[in-house]
Amino acid sequence: MAINFPDSPSVDEIYSVGDKSWLWNGTYWEVQGAPSSTFSASDTAPADPDPGDIWYRSDTSQTLLFYDNTWVEIGHSANVPTFFADNDADTKIQVEESADEDTIRFDTAGSERVTIGPSGDVVVYETLTVNGGASVGGSVIPTGNETLDLGSAEYRFRDLYLSGSSIDLGGATISSDGTSLTMPPMASLEVGNTSVSNNKITVTSANNTSAIVDMLSDNTGTKGFRVKYEGNGNYFAIADVESGVITDHFTIDFNGHVALPNQPIFLASHNSSSLTTGTIIWGSVHFNIGSHYNPSNGRFTAPAGGVYMFLAWTLINMASSGEVRFETRVNGGGSAGHRHIDQKPANQWYTIRQYGMLNLNAGDYVTMHMAQNPGTLYGDPGYNGFTMAKLT
Repeated sequence: MAINFPDSPSVDEIYSVGDKSWLWNGTYWEVQGAPSSTFSASDTAPADPDPGDIWYRSDTSQTLLFYDNTWVEIGHSANVPTFFADNDADTKIQVEESADEDTIRFDTAGSERVTIGPSGDVVVYETLTVNGGASVGGSVIPTGNETLDLGSAEYRFRDLYLSGSSIDLGGATISSDGTSLTMPPMASLEVGNTSVSNNKITVTSANNTSAIVDMLSDNTGTKGFRVKYEGNGNYFAIADVESGVITDHFTIDFNGHVALPNQPIFLASHNSSSLTTGTIIWGSVHFNIGSHYNPSNGRFTAPAGGVYMFLAWTLINMASSGEVRFETRVNGGGSAGHRHIDQKPANQWYTIRQYGMLNLNAGDYVTMHMAQNPGTLYGDPGYNGFTMAKLT
């Protein structure tokens, strides 16, 4: 154990520990009583010391006592003790290696391991292991540029919590406000098989499979639109994502063939042989993509605003002569600017036609109407029809 001698002792002051006493002679502490110790002065420690031996270390002006198998400093004449060392002095703590440097140095096995500078800066020259948490009150700055790592391939950090201010990656600044990510203009950005460069996004499919870009309306990934390239079918498509079900709405192949598999279009015919005037109910449906035509009331309802093409024709048995009026009506009123009027003699078969384009709003419905007819319709579906298709 260490002997805690008094600070600033007076000449001839005596200090006792157990059955031993020491006297301060103005230079060092002398053992009192029968001589039982040896005094030596040298730069290196005496060989085979006995308990109580005193060694004056000349190179550091220290007075040391061999106590409990180690040399313990007991004071010197000129300076406050500046280090604490083991027997061979290769493991030590120094407070002044050179005059007034105000630096604490920790050495083990003859090598300096840690220093604490005058301003409190701590330098660790070997690996520092912290088994508990560590708090940092200042910036953490490496001692060299692009020479040190944070973590390793074997030992990685789990979570990294940063403010939204910025991350600087080689001069490119990335920032976030918690809801969006801001990145600077850059020549290229690569993520797996996707790259962004020169205002172009490139998605490369693997093994000739699909290359996909999803634009979803929520974070569940169940609703939105998908743009894709089908490598197996060699076509490009725009699809709808609804509750995880993906439906192609537009496709174009390498030959430039365009398909609109869900574009509203229908064809229907009637079998009425008694109708003279009124709305024609085209009850036999041949196809009805999107189910926007209702065969129970003869109405086609526009699913979206745009320009629609229509065509209707029917064979009439002219029982008597007179004027025939065949109209296209929107929302049940007027002729919508489309009316076919003809004067025909009696006892003839006559096919009347109506065709054109309509600019409709979503929800508008269209019907074909016989406003005036001196005869009756011929009910064979092979001689009549009504069709509409969305153009824009």
